[in-house]
Amino acid sequence: SVSAFLLNRSSDLDLRSDKMRYRVGEIRKEQNMTQSELAQASGISRATVAALESGKEIVVKSSTLQAIANALKCKVPDLFAQNV
Repeated sequence: SVSAFLLNRSSDLDLRSDKMRYRVGEIRKEQNMTQSELAQASGISRATVAALESGKEIVVKSSTLQAIANALKCKVPDLFAQNV
C-alpha cells in the first residue's frame, strides 16, 4: 500500500496496474500541462511520464514519484488511485 511504502521509505515501488493505478495524467491535465512540460519540470523523461500514464507495470523510484509530485504541486499519495 502507499502508506506502507511511505513508512518503509523504500527506494523502489513495484505497482501492478490491477491493484493500483497512477493518477499522474489526470492531475497533469487538470493543471493544463503536457507530458513534456511535466517531464521538464520534474527532471524525468517523457517516456517515464507516458509509461506511468499508460498503466504499464513499471518499477518507479521513490525519488521519481517525489519529483513528479513536486512538479504537480501535490503529495506522493495523491498520485495514486485505488482500483475498485
